[in-house]
Amino acid sequence: PFSKSEEGGDSFAVAILVKASIAESSVQEMSHLIHTTFPSLVCTVTFGGVAETVGFSEVVADVASRDVLTGTIRLFGADKVGQLARIADVLAQCRVTILNLLVTTGFGDRETYEFFERAGGPLSENVIVIAAFDQEAFNAGMLRQEVAQAATDVGYEVTSIIFDAQDSRAGEREALADYYLK
Repeated sequence: PFSKSEEGGDSFAVAILVKASIAESSVQEMSHLIHTTFPSLVCTVTFGGVAETVGFSEVVADVASRDVLTGTIRLFGADKVGQLARIADVLAQCRVTILNLLVTTGFGDRETYEFFERAGGPLSENVIVIAAFDQEAFNAGMLRQEVAQAATDVGYEVTSIIFDAQDSRAGEREALADYYLK
């Protein structure tokens, strides 16, 4: 909002969101640095997204030590309540585990076709890293079909599923990269 500054000119407030991975042990130091460097800045420093806070390194080591098929699912579209719950149900039915989930909301620029990250935006970009621990019970074709149908049903416009061990699908990575560059 605009207001008169102490000097008599117009001023306005600006909100800036910075998202960075930070270890819990560094929160106090980071908070002190920000508050002393920018004393007028109102800020909150929280932790999350690093290995020591969620045990992610142990999960990765466990997955790497087994004969596990991993992959990445990317979903993009209008952000709606319950979408990821439906996708998670389908993944469970297909006998895969979610190793990591990254949800980003934001806006799309109709002129440049760029996606701009912003909390509470109407669009959602989701990256889900999955693992099939029991490859004999896992059916990749069924997973593709079921996830694609569920994604369409809940409103995702773009769905991509890439398995890490399938060299025959290497062209999908290039196609996805071309999609992101457009």
